[in-house]
Amino acid sequence: MLTLQTLKGESYTVTLTRQPADDSPLRGPGLREARLPRCTELKSGYFYVDLDRFHDDDLYTDVLPKLARAKGVVFDVRGYPTVSPEFLGRLTDHPLSSEMYQTVFTVRPDHRDMRLEGRPWTIAPANVRLKIKAAFLTDGRAVSYAETFMALVARHKLGPIIGGPTSGTNGGVNLYILPDGSRVSWTAGKARKLDGSRHHGIGVLPDVAVRRTVKAVAEGRDELVEKALELIRQQDLKEVKRLDK
Repeated sequence: MLTLQTLKGESYTVTLTRQPADDSPLRGPGLREARLPRCTELKSGYFYVDLDRFHDDDLYTDVLPKLARAKGVVFDVRGYPTVSPEFLGRLTDHPLSSEMYQTVFTVRPDHRDMRLEGRPWTIAPANVRLKIKAAFLTDGRAVSYAETFMALVARHKLGPIIGGPTSGTNGGVNLYILPDGSRVSWTAGKARKLDGSRHHGIGVLPDVAVRRTVKAVAEGRDELVEKALELIRQQDLKEVKRLDK
């Protein structure tokens, strides 16, 4: 049971029935707050792009031509991005190396003689770079591939991350369906940071922690977007002042 509040401040309660669990990632409009249109010019030269609502084809066809003239972009990754990680190659002049994702081989009981195999992979910089200031929004809805995506952003400092930690739940899963319909799953891939430290339960941490408030929601504002825009505009102002010296 939840207690909710209308825009007029009136409280009411609703009872929700929990749906059966499935193996789908945490994505889709049912888990998405009211957001700006998926590509919006916030101020002259500064854009908002929701990577949860674009695929590669429409991103490259409809959005990149607009971003070619942009000064800064706020990328929304509060959920599950549906663009490939190669897109990040447009934000850098250097190769991007991933964290450590390894396949787990278990052939004996009790994890005896278990071994991990796999090496980091690399994304090459794109031939045509977007010369923009970027900021990224994320939170606990970013799970699995979304964390792979955000780990690249964090590791290579492609822009400040605003919001909350990602879910800390990355890696592969093996799923086996028994004749009676029961499902059994076990670890197929282990995700760790490149230095070998733990990712599970920690996730990708924000540079600036921001949480939405009831007041802002009632006013139709998104504090994460506002903070990200503030940060990338500050970067531009610093560069202008440096050039003026």
